[in-house]
Amino acid sequence: MNTPEKLNKQGQQYIVDLAHAASDLWKRMMEDLGLPPDSKFVEANFLASSKYHKFYDIAQTRYWQAKQEYAVGGYVGLKIGQR
Repeated sequence: MNTPEKLNKQGQQYIVDLAHAASDLWKRMMEDLGLPPDSKFVEANFLASSKYHKFYDIAQTRYWQAKQEYAVGGYVGLKIGQR
């Protein structure tokens, strides 16, 4: 597999892994709050009271950033240095 294909596959896997991490953290957060893990809509201030909220927020932010980077250039996490 050549380098561009390898980077593309790694980028896709990174996005999938971030999605799984965010999903797992959502379930843990719901359990922490005493709600069913499949809850879809929960009031934001109530979510913030979970010990997992900070980690979930980070995972979600990284997931959406990676999706955006991948959609634009196809390579996730690749930065071009400043001159």
